[in-house]
Amino acid sequence: MARVGLVGGLAAALPLLGSGAATPADELARGVLIERVSALASPDESYALYLPTTYSPDRPAPILYAFDPRARGRVPVERFQAAAERYGWIVAGSNASRNGIAVGDIIGRLWGDTHARLAIDPRRVYTTGFSGGARVASGMGLGSPDQVAGVIAFGAGLPNGARLPKGAGVLLFAGAGLDDFNLPEMRQLAADLDGASIPNRLETWDGGHEWAPPELCTLALEWLELGAMRSGTRTKDAALVEQWARRDEERARQQESAGAAVEAARAFDSLAADFRGLRETAAYTESAARIRGTRAYKDALKAQRDDEHRQSYLAGELGAAIRVLSGDAEGPATALSSLRSAIADLRKAADKPDGGREAHVARRVLGGAWIQALEASNALRASKEYRRAADALAVAGEVRPLGAGQLYELARLRALSGDTRQGLQVLTRAVDSGFSDVAALQSEPDLERLRRSPEFAGLLERARSGKKIE
Repeated sequence: MARVGLVGGLAAALPLLGSGAATPADELARGVLIERVSALASPDESYALYLPTTYSPDRPAPILYAFDPRARGRVPVERFQAAAERYGWIVAGSNASRNGIAVGDIIGRLWGDTHARLAIDPRRVYTTGFSGGARVASGMGLGSPDQVAGVIAFGAGLPNGARLPKGAGVLLFAGAGLDDFNLPEMRQLAADLDGASIPNRLETWDGGHEWAPPELCTLALEWLELGAMRSGTRTKDAALVEQWARRDEERARQQESAGAAVEAARAFDSLAADFRGLRETAAYTESAARIRGTRAYKDALKAQRDDEHRQSYLAGELGAAIRVLSGDAEGPATALSSLRSAIADLRKAADKPDGGREAHVARRVLGGAWIQALEASNALRASKEYRRAADALAVAGEVRPLGAGQLYELARLRALSGDTRQGLQVLTRAVDSGFSDVAALQSEPDLERLRRSPEFAGLLERARSGKKIE
C-alpha cells in the first residue's frame, strides 16, 4: 500500500465517524490491561485496551491509539500503561493493523468502536506507533489534524511521499534507538518539522529498531500533556510544569557535560519551545545558542553526518547484494558470498564492547540488512523462488539468530526447494529452539518431502516431548 494513500484515506474516513455518543462501558475493567476487546461491528477484529482507574463515562478522557507493525496491541499498551494511569488516559492498541496490508478500514473500525463505547475528549485524541505503525500514526495526524492533536512516532517517520503542511496543528514526538537504522530519518524528520513550524521533540535511547522503553513512553505522553497545557485543552498545572522543566533542564545539562553537544543544544531548544508561555525560557534559548557556537558542537555535528554518510554507503552495498538474490543464476551465488563476508565484518565491529561510533554504525547497517533480507525472502517465496527465498532468510539468520518460527519457515523453504537434508537440519534447530506445533509438523503440505525421511518420526517425537539433542 502506498503510504501517501494512507494519509488521504484517513483524512476522508475519520471525519465521517465523528466523535460519536459515548455509551457506558461498565463491562470493561479499569486499571488492568485487557488484551482483547472485540469490535462490536466486527467481532473478528480486536484491540488491547487500558482504562485508568479514574475513568468515568461522565468525564471524557484523552485517548492514545497505538499501532504495532506486527499487530501486537498489548506491546504498546503495556509501555504506556503506567503513564496512562498517572494522567488518566485511555490506551487502545490495534490487534489487526500491521505492516503489509491496507489499514484504513481497520483504523476506522477501531476509531468507531472506541468512540461508541467510551467517553473520549474530542480535543485530546492522540496516536502512536513503532516502525510501520509509526507511519500509520503520523499519517492519521497529518490526514486529520482537526481530530488528532498529537503523534508519538518511534523508529519511523511519515508515510511514504507525505509532505508536511506548514504550521500543521499537530504535535509530533519522535524517537529512535541509537542503533536503529532509521535514526538518520528521525533526525531529518525533526529538522523538517522545525522548518514547517510544527512543534516537535526528538529523543534517543540505547537500543535498536524497537518500541521505546516505558520511561521514554512516559516522557512522550507527558510532553503531549504539556502541549495540551499550552493550547488550553488541559488545565495548567504549575507544579508539574516546574517539575518537568527542572527534569528536562537537568537532562540537557547532563548531555552537555557528557560531550553530547548536538543533543544538548537540541534539548535546550526543546525546553525553550516546550515551556514557552508556561514559564520563563530565555535562558534556554541562550544556552542552545552558546553550545552551537562551540568547536565541540561543530565537531560533533560533523561526526554525526560522517557516520550517517557511512551508514548510507554500507547499507547501499548490502542492499544491492540482497537485491541480486532475485536476479540471474550466476548473480545470487556471488551476492551470497559477498554478503556473508560483509556481514561477518560488520558483526565484528558491532560486537566490540567499546566500539563507539563504528559499533553504532555497524549495528544500524545490520539492522537494516535484517529487514531487507526478510522482505526479500517474503517476496521470493511469493514468486515461488523457494531456494532463493531460503537463501535470503538464511542471510537474515547470519545478521541475527532466527527464532523458532523463522527456523520453521526456513525448513519449509528448504523442503520446497528440494533440499531434504538441509530442511531436516533446520527443522531440528527449530524444534530445539522451542517449536512444538505437532499438528503443523504432521499436516503442513510444504513438509511432505521431509515427512518421507526416516529421521522425521524421531523429530516429531522430540517436538511432542520438548527434548533436545544432547
